[in-house]
Order: sequence, then structure tokens, then C-alpha cells
Amino acid sequence: MNKGKILKQGELINKLRSGNESEFKKNLAELDTLLTVAALPELARVFHASISDKCKEELLVFFNNLSAYEAQETMIQILMDPDNLPIRQILLSSIWNSRLDYSVYLAEFVEMAVEGDYLEALECLTIIENLEGPFEESDILESQLHLKEYVELGAKNDQKATLISEIALLVKNFNEELADFDIEDLD
Repeated sequence: MNKGKILKQGELINKLRSGNESEFKKNLAELDTLLTVAALPELARVFHASISDKCKEELLVFFNNLSAYEAQETMIQILMDPDNLPIRQILLSSIWNSRLDYSVYLAEFVEMAVEGDYLEALECLTIIENLEGPFEESDILESQLHLKEYVELGAKNDQKATLISEIALLVKNFNEELADFDIEDLD
């Protein structure tokens, strides 16, 4: 990407931070034509700005519609960034609304569910339920370790514990499917 496009991209992100409702959608549409995956963290930070709910909805729709495969890794980095904890739940909802398959990030979603609050765990459960697979054995094992740590710490929130139990059951099913697949492969 040339320097002019990068500057224009930064300029549009700054305009979005201003929260001007009448220009927000237009600026977001223009940014969409220039956007690089590297700019997604800055765009996510716009959620932190003092923008209206209407602007936040427009931004969420933008994230929902991400379709570039390269965006997956960047989105996971954004979600795992401690600075983005206040907006994690919003961004998690964009993951399960997107058309991208995040199956390779099973362990990260389990980790976020375990570490997060009830609503984050609910979003992660929804994402995990919709993952297409197949799953790597290492991701399943890492997920099981996160779940084990949660149990060892002692669940304090009964509602969240119920969600974590549902996630654990899904991970168990993924593990059984992997084992069945491996056995069938040997025949």
C-alpha cells in the first residue's frame, strides 16, 4: 500500500474518532475501500472514543462484515489485548456474526470465556457452537487446560459456571470426534 493510502486511512480513522454522526457512515465506507488488516487495531480503538451508540452500531456492522481471511489473526490479537477488555464483548459478537471461520482459535475463545465475565462467556459459547472445525488436537488439549484451571480456581458465578460447563461439553465432543476420525483413518 502506498504512503498516500496509509495517510488517508489514518485521516479517516481520526474522523471516525470525532464521532460526527452525519459523516460517520460515509467515512467508514470510504475507509472500507482502503483498509488494511494492520489498521484494524486502530479501528477497534474507535469504540473507546466518545462516539454515539448509532456510530458504534455502524462500526459493529463494519466488523461483522469483515471477510478477509487475513483479518482473523488480527481480530484475535485485538480481543486478547488487555487494553480492549472494555470492548471485548462487543467485538466477540462481531466474530460470530462474521462469515469467517475461526476454528483454529478454539483455545483462545475458551480462554476468553474462562477469564471473562458472564456476557463474554456467553459470546464465546455462541462462537464455539458455530465453529466448523476440524480442530487440532493441540487446540483441544489447550482448551481442556483452560477449563481445568477454571474448575481448580472454583467457580463463583453459577450462571457463568453453567456456560463454562456447556463449553466443556462441546470441547469434549470435539475431542471425541477427533478420536473417532483418527480411528476411522486407520481402517
